[in-house]
Amino acid sequence: MKPRWPRRWVGTWCADDGRSVTIERQGRSVLVTVRPVADAGPYASAALLDGTRKAIFRLPACTERDARGALRLSVEAGSDGIGPSYHLEPLVRGADGALLRPARHEPPSCLVLVPRVTTGLYGDWEDDLGVPWAFPLASMRWVPQSPRESGA
Repeated sequence: MKPRWPRRWVGTWCADDGRSVTIERQGRSVLVTVRPVADAGPYASAALLDGTRKAIFRLPACTERDARGALRLSVEAGSDGIGPSYHLEPLVRGADGALLRPARHEPPSCLVLVPRVTTGLYGDWEDDLGVPWAFPLASMRWVPQSPRESGA
């Protein structure tokens, strides 16, 4: 059975530099948007093979398990079926901020979302792996949307 992204992890996640990832659910689908800052428009991809660009806005994400069995979201960030791919891995962080282990069902306030990029068919020819908007890679923390979510 295909793993599901926990509903409690849906929302906006931000890096220290302001870059944000918004994870949404639409029915059974998970959608991902990446922005330079939370209230800005989405990034655009590098030129695709057909010369067009696509907005990194509400892109369908696949929930999967990596080789270790850890849950992650994967987004096709380039040309469909060719790559590159943008992965978001939820990890539990310790009190000292160290990443301890892959997340299971912990509340989002205990997690860090770690982005990773895997090259596509042509990505190894480029310094930015074909996803310049993804760099620098920086861990993100969940942003509560209501006082109840923040524990206040």
